[in-house]
Amino acid sequence: MKSRGVTSNVEFLKPFYQTRDGLWYVLISDMPNSSQTAVFQTRLEAYDFCGLSIPSAGPEVPFYEVVDVYLNACAKGKDGNLPLQFRTIRQYEYYLKKWVGSTVGNVPIGDLNTQTVRGLRDDMLRTAGSRRTIQKVIYILSSMLGWARRYGYVPSNEAIGIKVDLWHGLRGQPKVRPVYSDAEVLGLYCALQRLERKQLTVSKALTWEKYGLLCRTLLFMGLRSSEALGLKYSDFSNDFESVMVRRRIEPSRTGMTSFLDRESLPKSRYGKRQLPVSPNLRTRLRRWSRMDLRSDYVFPSKTGGPLEYQTLRRYMWQPLVKESGLLDYGMHSLRHYYASVLIRNKCYFELSRLLGHCSTHFTMDRYGHLIDDDLGRLTEIASQVESRIYQTGSSCGD
Repeated sequence: MKSRGVTSNVEFLKPFYQTRDGLWYVLISDMPNSSQTAVFQTRLEAYDFCGLSIPSAGPEVPFYEVVDVYLNACAKGKDGNLPLQFRTIRQYEYYLKKWVGSTVGNVPIGDLNTQTVRGLRDDMLRTAGSRRTIQKVIYILSSMLGWARRYGYVPSNEAIGIKVDLWHGLRGQPKVRPVYSDAEVLGLYCALQRLERKQLTVSKALTWEKYGLLCRTLLFMGLRSSEALGLKYSDFSNDFESVMVRRRIEPSRTGMTSFLDRESLPKSRYGKRQLPVSPNLRTRLRRWSRMDLRSDYVFPSKTGGPLEYQTLRRYMWQPLVKESGLLDYGMHSLRHYYASVLIRNKCYFELSRLLGHCSTHFTMDRYGHLIDDDLGRLTEIASQVESRIYQTGSSCGD
């Protein structure tokens, strides 16, 4: 795409988008593997810079232009809803342009009929590997066409009724997540202590004290890594007995102008929750809070912002797994182990609340395979029910 007033070798990576600060950004590239950002106060200025005119509603508007308008509406909060997060908008853009757009082309939005959408689904079923991903693509397309119908781009939502069945052979079976055993977690913990003692310089010792505290927080509280990275001292009670999970941290992406852009809401409204802090972890948090790190975040980077997930994985988790000699199940496996401990103690309803799940049904779908379905225990329960029925019957004079 060429623009007016810009040299001919400039390529537009993305025409425009809006961030939380209300500014409009245009990503451009004039050299391979490099990009620049142009900032504008209004949407009209961004369009003029790209040599575009703001598209009017109607079935003749090209598909990609409708996608751009829809994504900007999502960024501002369409139809009275809250604005979507930066990461979610990027995912929408990827699915709509790379999956849908690459198949149907930049056709007028009015040319998308039920037959076209059904053909798109069938093509993806033949070529794509994940039926769940295809279902997500169809859902996002249906959401966009529903919005387009309300704003006069299309007369009807042609994606309604186009379904993708997830339960199709072995591919639709629930994914069984590997969980570390008690002995393996003990090996991880011992490896963590060894790494903390190995550090010879003050700076490395301080870094591994932070890593050790973060690792214990993941293990003893069952937090997602993004939630742990977003913890601030103001989220804790005065005595560190409890903490309120209020945010999570997104990975750095192109277009984020400050670390505040990486802050986002929890994954769902149930993700905002209050959690207890164990006594040992409470003591470590108190000691860590007395260090002058000049940051509101509990686990800050050298610049004072939140740590990057990839940094944490490369410099904390991978050395820890290597030191322990275990298989790498990922940092999220600490959350799975936390869930397995609660399940073994039959804390099913408490588990759903502590993990921030939307329902116990979702929790059981994720972790139900960890429940001990011992046949002898179930037979004993059935015998107790049977004996109570017989006792009731005998009192009736049978």
